[in-house]
This record gives sequence, C-alpha cells and structure tokens, in this order.
Amino acid sequence: MSPPPHVLIVGAGIGGLLLAQLLRKQGISYEIFERDENDHDRLQGWSIAIHSMLDELKGLLPNDLPPVEVTSNILPLNLVPEFAFYPQDASRKLGVRDEGNGEIIRANRRRLREWLSTNIPVQYDKKAKTLEEKKDSVTVQFQDGTSATGSILVGADGSRSIVRQQLLGKQNDLLRWEPAALVTADNIVLSGDDMRTALELGHSIWGVDFKDAEGNRAWYFAALDEIAPDGKSGRFYHHMLWKDEAARADDFWVHSATKKQLYDVMVQKAATLIPQFRVLMDKTAPEHMKSPGIRFSTLVMPTMPIGRVTLLGDAAHSMTAFRGEGGYHAMRDAIMLSKAITKMEKLDFENIKDVLGQYQHEMLERGREAARLSQMQNALEGNQTGSGGRLIAGHPVVVLSENPLDIVS
Repeated sequence: MSPPPHVLIVGAGIGGLLLAQLLRKQGISYEIFERDENDHDRLQGWSIAIHSMLDELKGLLPNDLPPVEVTSNILPLNLVPEFAFYPQDASRKLGVRDEGNGEIIRANRRRLREWLSTNIPVQYDKKAKTLEEKKDSVTVQFQDGTSATGSILVGADGSRSIVRQQLLGKQNDLLRWEPAALVTADNIVLSGDDMRTALELGHSIWGVDFKDAEGNRAWYFAALDEIAPDGKSGRFYHHMLWKDEAARADDFWVHSATKKQLYDVMVQKAATLIPQFRVLMDKTAPEHMKSPGIRFSTLVMPTMPIGRVTLLGDAAHSMTAFRGEGGYHAMRDAIMLSKAITKMEKLDFENIKDVLGQYQHEMLERGREAARLSQMQNALEGNQTGSGGRLIAGHPVVVLSENPLDIVS
C-alpha cells in the first residue's frame, strides 16, 4: 500500500492557509512555511470578495473553524456587500449588491487570514531558496540553512514566487508590470455623516471614472477595510489611478516619491471630483499615503512543468485588483488542488503527474482568462455601461437602486 502524501506548502497567504485547512480536514500530512517573521510582520492587504464557493467551502472545512461570516468587514453593521461604479458623476450607479442571501462575503483580509490560521502550525521566517525534485520526493532549502522534504510541494508564495522562478528559471519568468500609475492612501477613519456618505456610495467599494483637471482620464476607487466593533466608525482606503506606459519601468517616479509628493498628486488629480466623491479625500493627509507605492502586475502562463512541484494563486496567475478576483482564484485553486491530492491513490511519479496535470490544466486555463480580463485595458475600458457580460464578485453588473442608510445617530 502506498504511504500517504506529505505536502509542503510554501507561502501562508490566503491560498496556502486554505489548502492547509482542507488537507487537515482530510487527515493529509502537511507543513506550511511563511517568509514573514511572524503573523503580523506586514499589512495584510485589501479586503477581498468571497463568492460562488461559499456552500462548497463550508462542507470542505474542518468543524472547529468559526463560521466564515465572522470575516466580513462590514460587521457589526447589518449591511450587505455592495460594489458600485459611477461613470463620471453620481447620477447613475452601476455594480453588484448582494440580495441578502449571503452569496457574497466581503472579507477583511486580516480577519480572513486569522480565521484560516485556526489550528494551523505555520512555520515563520522561512524564505525558500532552492528546490530539488527527485523521482520519489521533493526538497525545499531555506535561507536559514534548514530544509523540508515531502511528496508534493506547492508554491503559494505570491506574484514574485521563488518557487515559480526555481521551476521555470528566473530568466523565463512571465510576470509583467501593468501601465498603471497608482497612488494609495489607507488607514483613514470616518464616522458620523462622513461614514454614512461613504457607505451609501458603496457598502464595500466604489469607483469613479472621471477626467482630471488636464482632461486626462483617471479612475478613483474607495473601499471599506473594516467597521469598528462598536459600529460607530470605519477604516477606509482609497486609490487614484491613471494610465501611463512609463509605469512599466522599474524606476517609475511613484516608487521613489515621498509621501508628500504622492499626496500632492492625489490632491491634484482629485480636484475635479464632485464633493460627494471627496469624502475620503478631504480626510486624507500625507501620512496616510502608502510609500513605496503598489505596482499592478499580470502573469499569464501558457503552461508549466508537471511533476512534484505545483503552484496556486498569484504564483501561477497574478492579476490586478481591477476586478477583485485574485483572492477568489487563490481560494478556488486551493479547493481544486486539495481535491486532486485527496484522490491520489499512489505517490509514484506517473500518478502524481497525472493527477497534478489535470489540476494544472484547469487552474492555468481559468487563471489565464482571469488575468487577461484584469489587465487595465480590459478591466476598465467600457465600464460606463452595465452590458457586455461584465462581472463583479461573480455576479453581472446592473444598474443599482439608491439605498439610503440610517446607521449613524
């Protein structure tokens, strides 16, 4: 009888942690490694939409996890997730709103990562260095001199994946920077009428397609990070975005600019926004600016080697945040990969190639299309209509009715 698999997971982000939970449910041995020094070594990133998998997910997870709803960034308020987009002004609101049936959860990333970490022994400060794949095993060497050996290794280590670079050769890496100039401000706290205005524009996230003072097209996005436990205030973040081919260069000015310089650009770009859309802008100061800036990238892999090493999430199909799909696809990858590993009857090389080959074919095909649609010219062009089969959080974009809120005294 073939021994059970031992799975090495490099990367304890959303996809890697979910895979660990799914393997734990099935009693499959695993180890999970994270390059960060601890679980709070860096900011956890933006909130993400979980959709189209919630019922399936609940049946696959261990019973000792709290309900997934605890990850919602809008708790304790009794509001549904809503993703809104405004072409030019506030006269027409397009987007997606959950109908109250719980098909969508807008999860705060910190809450989601903490939830997925339940009873998962993450090994921190483990930076992958090299891989060695043999006929009957695979070994990862870490920068601290330690190593781990297993039956299968999963690279869940993000868009700049060391596992992918080891697998393909760094010179063959297909990660490409998008021509998107982006300045971001975060950790902005709103309360009272300001919070109500922001949430009425979009409970979860809202964006505006507009022209700046020089007549150039730009996009403005604002989003809720999380509501305070008492429900009286919320923490938000927002972005100013415009197309610039120079942003593909490593030395693009945004990445070396001071916070004051980034703030000045955001203020200048936002000057033509109507007052209603400026609710976050008017509360922003230079210290809120994120520096160095964020870069959007896409990774479209036509194929990859089939063996004991595989990939999931951004390591396999990095995509921009324009469609909000990166986290969803990482979680979908984890579900599909866990099912593939669970049905392995033998651990010989040919059986692993067959099972992982099927997983990789579906994952790469789905990921390529999602990454392609997330590219700037595909994700943002044409958003002024609700047509064309556009999806947000797995749901078609429609014209949204006004939804006044009465949540603040």
